[in-house]
Amino acid sequence: MASEAEDPAAQAFEALRRDVASLRDDIKRIADPIDYSPTLQSIVQRLEDLKKPALSRSPIADTAAHEAANFEQARLLSGLKQQISALEGVVGRARDRRQWWVGIGLASLGGALIGAACCVALAGPIARTFPSVSYAMAKAALGQVRWDRGIRFMAHADDATWNQVATGLVLVQTNAAALDKCAKAASRGKSRTCQIQVPEPAER
Repeated sequence: MASEAEDPAAQAFEALRRDVASLRDDIKRIADPIDYSPTLQSIVQRLEDLKKPALSRSPIADTAAHEAANFEQARLLSGLKQQISALEGVVGRARDRRQWWVGIGLASLGGALIGAACCVALAGPIARTFPSVSYAMAKAALGQVRWDRGIRFMAHADDATWNQVATGLVLVQTNAAALDKCAKAASRGKSRTCQIQVPEPAER
């Protein structure tokens, strides 16, 4: 029995079993696990290669103790394989979780971009179809009173026409009294010529 306890194959199996168990615990604690499957498979292969030559050199070969040693080595090997499978499962689940979060992030980004593109594309049709909605959108975007927003919109749409409107407004405001008299005379069926004052153009 002392020879069985000192069997180098059994000692090697036990040492490797402890190393693999420690490796499994380390992998569970890391946030971004590395795929150790090739390394662990290599360990199993080396154990397979070690098994027969090591036992054939043991003094317990071809005895009942040899059969017991074979059984023990098979049990150890089975345990190692189970631990390797568990490690592969841990690594696989971690990889799946990481891919899931990446997919969620990409989907969110894509949704935001599509939403922004739809807002830009539909802004014009919405403004033409629903003027009140367009006004609310302009109010929210510019934060100004209605008159100032209207001036900005007209000047941006057609600067030349807006200049004509602005000039006419100045003429009406400057000659309000004279134009009022002309309007009253015209309402009584009297045609008359109205004199107006043209103010000096304002410098820009």
